Amino acid sequence: MSSVISPDHNRQHQALTVQVERKLTDVASFQYLLSLESEKSRETMASHLNNVARLFGVADHAMFRWELLDSDVVYYIRERFRMLGLSPATINTILCAIRQTVKHAFMKKQISHENYDRIKLVKNLKASKVVHNRVLSSEEIRSFLSACDDNSFAGLRDATLFLTMIACGLRRAEAVAIKMEQMDVNNREIIITGKGSKERRVWYPELAADYLREYLQELRGHGAGALFVRMNKYDDPVLSSKKSLATVPGLTPPAVNYILKKRGLLGNIDGFKPHDLRRTFATKQLSTGTDIKTVSKLLGHASITTTQIYDLRGDDVARKAGREHQIF
Repeated sequence: MSSVISPDHNRQHQALTVQVERKLTDVASFQYLLSLESEKSRETMASHLNNVARLFGVADHAMFRWELLDSDVVYYIRERFRMLGLSPATINTILCAIRQTVKHAFMKKQISHENYDRIKLVKNLKASKVVHNRVLSSEEIRSFLSACDDNSFAGLRDATLFLTMIACGLRRAEAVAIKMEQMDVNNREIIITGKGSKERRVWYPELAADYLREYLQELRGHGAGALFVRMNKYDDPVLSSKKSLATVPGLTPPAVNYILKKRGLLGNIDGFKPHDLRRTFATKQLSTGTDIKTVSKLLGHASITTTQIYDLRGDDVARKAGREHQIF
């Protein structure tokens, strides 16, 4: 569905942005929110409806002219949120809020039966299914990096975070916990604090080194604090906090989930979890001949048995080993 809309719809969009003060009893979105039993649900759906209103320059859902919606405008809303990088699940929740709001508008005879029926026919997006025990392909890795290549500081940070995790087999909590004092850029070495506060050394390849070098030079700097920094809404790094002006605050583990999901969607990559980057590292290491004891050490596993769970080499590897091994 193209995001280009006709002149008639442009006029409708202009009408939607007219902020007219009305009685709350006549506002469909307000009535819909009142119908929800949970306070948390009301807050969540109100936030989604506000985001819809802001697409048209209206600050609050209560000031938005919901009765002027039609199916083409709803398709436009769906497409805009998709282009902004929202997940299919989030967009589908927004569509649900719109349908329920339109339902209340219809019940108040603010919208025609035909228009209401057409809006109900706007389909949800197909959510990308997360495959468990996933190993990312080389093409998917390239696609993720391409999705980050948008000439933004956030894009540089996201690509560097992704490469560091997949190149070193890091858990998301380990990645966000890295401090500058744990980095040895000359030797391409990082001291990782793993589970149980156990430390281990990991090393990263030249590609990750190139990204880290640019990231530190152009964005992060070498000041004390977290390696991976937060970004503000103006695409500037947050290099200090109220608690400590001298220490750079870092990302949280949930932020890693958000970054990987957002960039993965932009790169048209099937759903994956942060831990799949660790699994990808282990499987590729084993596939290229690194012995399992070394891989176990790099992952910070106490037992080789744990590492074997990450061994997702396919039958092609076993086939090659069986056909090509030397008997004597």
